[in-house]
Order: sequence, then C-alpha cells, then structure tokens
Amino acid sequence: MTALQHLLHPDNYQIMTAFSAEEALEVLAQHGVDVMVTGLTLPGMTGIELLRRAMKMHPDVVRIVLSSAVERQHVADDNDRKDLIHKTLIQPWDDQHLRSQLDDAFRHKALADANQRHSLEFHREYKAEIQRLNLKTKALDQTLASANLKLERALDQQQHQAMRANTQLDIMREMLEHIPLPMIGMDDDGVIVFLNMTAETLFAAEGLTIGQDARALLPAFYDAIDNMGVDHTLPVQINCQDYRVTCQRMGEHSLSRGNLLTLVKQEENA
Repeated sequence: MTALQHLLHPDNYQIMTAFSAEEALEVLAQHGVDVMVTGLTLPGMTGIELLRRAMKMHPDVVRIVLSSAVERQHVADDNDRKDLIHKTLIQPWDDQHLRSQLDDAFRHKALADANQRHSLEFHREYKAEIQRLNLKTKALDQTLASANLKLERALDQQQHQAMRANTQLDIMREMLEHIPLPMIGMDDDGVIVFLNMTAETLFAAEGLTIGQDARALLPAFYDAIDNMGVDHTLPVQINCQDYRVTCQRMGEHSLSRGNLLTLVKQEENA
C-alpha cells in the first residue's frame, strides 16, 4: 500500500487508505470516493464481498482490483462477479500501466458524473416544463369551460327567444285565422304564403291553397290588384259578391316582403 501511495503521489490524487474491509466501508460511508482499489484477500471479509457491499452503497464508484493471475482467472470465470469489477490489474503491476488505468478510471467517473448532472438537470427542466404546461392547460381548460358556459347560456337565451317568437307567431296566425274578413298573403312573385279560414272558404271553388301561384289561379283578380298600387282599394266581384280589396305592402316594420290583401264586402262598408 505504501508503494502504491508513493507511486500515485505525483498525480495529486486525494488518497484515503484502509487496512481492512470494515475500514474501507467506513471510508466509503464518510467520504465521496470516485475510485476504489482493493485486493481480493482482506482481513475480515473477502475482496469480492467488499466490492459487493461497496456497489450497494455507492454504485457509481469505479471499482479496481489488484490480483494475481490465478485470482484474475477465477474472477473472469465467475459471471456473477464481472459486474462488481470495472478493471482488474495483475500484480506485480507496471507503474505506467497502473497510472494510465487509474487516469482512465477517473476520466470515466468524471464523465459519468457529468452525464448524471446533465440527466438530473434535464429531468428538472422537463418536470418544470411539464408543470408549466399543466398550469397552462388548466388555465385553458378553465377559459374553455367559461366560454362553453357563456355559449350555453347564450344558446339557451336564443332558444328561449326563438320559442317565444314562435309562440307569438302562432298567436298572430291564429288571430288572423279567426278574423272574419278574407285575408291573403302573397310574396313578391305572387305565390300565396298565407290564407285565413275565411279566405279559404271564399276561394274554395278555385282550390286556392298556400304555395300556389295567384296569377295562375286568379289572373284577372291578380292583374287588377297588381295595377291598383299600394295602400289603395279596388272593387272586385267574387262569386257574384262585390268586395273592396285593400293591398298593404309588407316590410315597413319587418323583414317581410310581399303584399297582404284584405277583402271587405261592399254592403258592410255602406
């Protein structure tokens, strides 16, 4: 051991010595060790047992064995022991070869430590990025949930308004249905879009229904209305009965288009 310390002194290694396996384990427990060098025959326990316990304590320590040729062959033939030993050097050793092997061991340990630091740093950054993304995702989820809630409320409100508008429209249609005057609604192309019950009864013989072309079914009647202008009245005769027709242009207070015709018997105006 003294010869080994003397050999390695110029290389500026911090060398800690132990004279038994138990002392070696205490050194490992109390100090940060990069490379350990041991023989296979030690007081208290075998070198293999020391290496096994050292690997459990500090698996990243580079483990080098100084052995005889016979011991080296014995270790090489034992597959269970190969993972315990990084390098095996034969005694008596060549000084330059030993120093070169130790230098390689320290470089290997430094590289392993650097890789471990980089790995830890990467995992810290990765974990931080995952946390950041999780927070961002959570914020986006909350924003989306809020937007969905607003959309649901808006849709509910629109649905309620549409139902109310439909109800109002149904009421208006029913009111028009029960007005005792014939009323006919036509679009700009002369297609009938509304007939109340009184108008259906009046034009039953002509078979007038919604969706039909008034110009085809009632050409004379339609031409007279088309020529009389808007907001005027025109006398017409239907089924030997005199009527006055009022034409009201639609769209003044809505998006409707077309004309609303109202027929009044002449004797009712007298």
